[in-house]
Amino acid sequence: MTKEELIQKQIEDIMDEFNFGEVQRVMESLDWTWSGTGCVPEEYDLRKGARQLLKEAAKMIDDRCNVSGGSTSTGGFLATSRAGFDNGEKWLCLNLHFCVNSVTLDGESFD
Repeated sequence: MTKEELIQKQIEDIMDEFNFGEVQRVMESLDWTWSGTGCVPEEYDLRKGARQLLKEAAKMIDDRCNVSGGSTSTGGFLATSRAGFDNGEKWLCLNLHFCVNSVTLDGESFD
């Protein structure tokens, strides 16, 4: 399987398994609207946004898969990509999260 085929497969698997209805219910209960729309997005729009984020995250994987990847986020969604090279084989992994609350700390020096 090529890198592009694997990316497409993983995106389709995520889109099939992710519970977008639950995300919409959470957003409705929190009256969480997307910027520029003024309303809670429909499930179709959630799916469209998530798919785009997954594609953007996948673009961060270099062709050599030398421990590459990254993340991108918007509207509560976080898409991440990771790739590497183990035991003579390239691998990659895409993930999709919906975050209601999180904390990220800046790095700190230590002895």
